[in-house]
Amino acid sequence: MNAQFLYNMALLLHITGFTLLVGATLSAYLCMHRLWKLDADKAKGAGDFMKMSSGLSALAIIGGVLVIGAGASMIALILRAGPVEPQRWFQIKIILVLLIVLNITLFGTRQARKLKKVLKGGQLGISSASLDRIRSSLNLFYAIQLLLMFTIFVLSTFRFQ
Repeated sequence: MNAQFLYNMALLLHITGFTLLVGATLSAYLCMHRLWKLDADKAKGAGDFMKMSSGLSALAIIGGVLVIGAGASMIALILRAGPVEPQRWFQIKIILVLLIVLNITLFGTRQARKLKKVLKGGQLGISSASLDRIRSSLNLFYAIQLLLMFTIFVLSTFRFQ
């Protein structure tokens, strides 16, 4: 197999992983948005949303692994061909990927755990201040994630110098 074929396969996997990651993130946000619309009488169905959300998390992890693994493969194939001039758009893209991982690790996971704890305790009162804090924190988390992902998409498409 030649290097161009391997590069194209890695690029395909990279784009597939990014699509899975963005799709799972957007779907998880929409599930959360739907969860907030439940009233106290329908709160028993919140467990179904949490199950679906955890399935989306697994899909996002698979997408993230594909993005990072295929991206590393593409970098290795490019560097194998010889010296490469640094590209500012790519450096920014790497920083944004790290910010996505940090946002998930430090912020998103903690808020999701808090929400699960509240839902398991049956404390789904709309007037609950803690639930409102969790809601606003998760909305901020998803807004940041989607903004970072959109920025990566724009950088990768236009490759600003």
